[in-house]
Amino acid sequence: METGMKLWLGIVVGAAAAVALTLLPPDALEIRRREALPEQARWAQLSSELGRAYGELYATRWSAWLSEQAAQAEPGAFLFGAPASEDASEENVAAWERSYLDLIETLEPRDPSVRLGVFWQPVGRAEQESAVFGEPAVFAGTHDGATYCFLIVPYRDEPDLQGVLSRHGLGPCAFYARYGAPGTAIAAWLEAGAWGFASQRSPIADYRQIMGNPANEPLLMFGTRRQSPIGFTFASQGCMAGDPAKCETAVTDPAQIGASDADDAYVVATTPLSYVIDQGPSQPPFAYLDDTLLADAEREFGADAFARFWSSDAPVTDAFAAAFGVDLGEWVTGWLQDRTGVYMAGPRVGGADLMLTLMALTVITALGTAVAVRRQV
Repeated sequence: METGMKLWLGIVVGAAAAVALTLLPPDALEIRRREALPEQARWAQLSSELGRAYGELYATRWSAWLSEQAAQAEPGAFLFGAPASEDASEENVAAWERSYLDLIETLEPRDPSVRLGVFWQPVGRAEQESAVFGEPAVFAGTHDGATYCFLIVPYRDEPDLQGVLSRHGLGPCAFYARYGAPGTAIAAWLEAGAWGFASQRSPIADYRQIMGNPANEPLLMFGTRRQSPIGFTFASQGCMAGDPAKCETAVTDPAQIGASDADDAYVVATTPLSYVIDQGPSQPPFAYLDDTLLADAEREFGADAFARFWSSDAPVTDAFAAAFGVDLGEWVTGWLQDRTGVYMAGPRVGGADLMLTLMALTVITALGTAVAVRRQV
């Protein structure tokens, strides 16, 4: 009896431990890739060096010219560089510029000292292979006392002005136009990659529908029902699973919010270029989901509170709590789950499956006990 009971108890405990282990998320993910051939590695190195050199030249030349324009422009001026298109008649250029001016007039509040500008830049096919040339770029800062934010819009062949206007508008420059230059710590956070949280002012789609979870039901992070976008870090996935500490890390750590492409990140870090709008699936930390994060905070807490946050010199987490009265990690947790639904932190047994498993273990335990008792009798 005693030996049999120990055996069955061992089976039960082992099965329970196996079930418990399925509830634990992985601590690390190791992906083994095939080692590149020497020729491939050399080609990749040369391409990277060429892209970085080209990006540095591009950013430096634009910055020098834009800084001069900002210093010469009147406070509150809007500078428009029309595309070199066959349709760029005097009347069309005036209409295109008017479209941006109409957008600026809708901004409330409005800092009257900030110089704004949109400049259209033709690029070749080879240049568009890099995000630095293929997507709108932001140059923002202060030069000789003049605060400015300029958007450089690349185009190939014929420019799509209405498409760019509807997708990007003024881009992150809308926040400069509304609230002026950010505080020191906020500016450093933006330059580290948080500009991506300001690249859109309104949602571009139904996020839950995109994530395959319109009913907002709990979804598995891994396995056959994996719903998490490819490329998410463990901090991002932990945030999606409802961990406020992971959410804070996901939106503040420079390693989490920097450009996904190493060469583009290098150009942004080493030149006056502030940001390149990236809406690809690998854009950190939440791909296309976080483009409206700052706009959503502004809408939820109001312009006055947002102005206090934007102009604060305190660290981002402290500035957020002081301005909005809520912890940054906790707010991002709710904000993200409103858009994606609730995710489980790792591979695990669902509620119904877990109950069935426990019931099966109970039946096995009862049968084992009955057999042991019968043998003793």
